[in-house]
Amino acid sequence: MDETQAAEKGRGFPLGRILLVAIIGAVLALALSESARTKLLDLLFGAEEQFEYEPVEPAAPSGAPEGAAAA
Repeated sequence: MDETQAAEKGRGFPLGRILLVAIIGAVLALALSESARTKLLDLLFGAEEQFEYEPVEPAAPSGAPEGAAAA
């Protein structure tokens, strides 16, 4: 290998190194950012459903039992 080939080989970032840096950056972003984790989970599994619970009030007791015939 002559000097020009060695200089060309060492120049620039190979695709593998760029991909490795991108993966490490994505992992760090997910580890440090709760909003990034939430967005990723929403993309993978769908958004979490929001429920609004309303308490069910029991029926008011009446003087006559249910099913009794009115006189």
